[in-house]
Amino acid sequence: MQKVTHRKILFVEDNIDLLNNLMEYFAARDNTVFGAKTKREAAVLLHKETFDICVLDLILPDGMGLDLFEYRDVLPPVIIMSDLGTEDDMLEGFDSGAVDYVVKPCSMRLLETRMGLRLHGGEENKISSGELKIDTAKRVATYAGEPIPLTGSEFNILHFLMTHAGEFYSANEIYEAIWKAPSLNSPTIRKHISSMRRKITDIAPDVEFILTDFGKGYAFTKES
Repeated sequence: MQKVTHRKILFVEDNIDLLNNLMEYFAARDNTVFGAKTKREAAVLLHKETFDICVLDLILPDGMGLDLFEYRDVLPPVIIMSDLGTEDDMLEGFDSGAVDYVVKPCSMRLLETRMGLRLHGGEENKISSGELKIDTAKRVATYAGEPIPLTGSEFNILHFLMTHAGEFYSANEIYEAIWKAPSLNSPTIRKHISSMRRKITDIAPDVEFILTDFGKGYAFTKES
């Protein structure tokens, strides 16, 4: 089990009992915890404090939690924890920039483990291949210093392929590895990879990072 200690955590949750339970559980593990019941309260805290991670509910009294992604300059890595659990809900969350998605009800131990997996520090956050670099803490990708405008899902796919460079994976295998759910032969991965390739090619037209083998799937190849 991944333990979370000595972190600064923001919980955005309008269920008072659940919010209190979350704050009590993680405060008992020597974390500094803050709670917000609305988007407005969360936005104020995000501009006053610097957090290591945020656990975000989607349906709030004053709107959708996803609206907080407009504050990307001050938003830490976000784990969505919501009653909404369809594939479309989850993909919308990842596309907005969430690093993980947990469907309620969720035990504190499971949430802590998911949080711990996302809280890595220092150079572990940075992966590079030649001029292509990604930062998993900031969730940004750049080529020769120029930002690549990836969606959250595209970033997750690129990160997975870069950390398994040289290995081929089918679209179904990539989907299930990233979202921990059956793919049901969804075309999602193929669409995201096609879009991601176009965005990388716009910036690095002479370099091919994502290989396709119609018998094996997709693989990341390091820049030569």
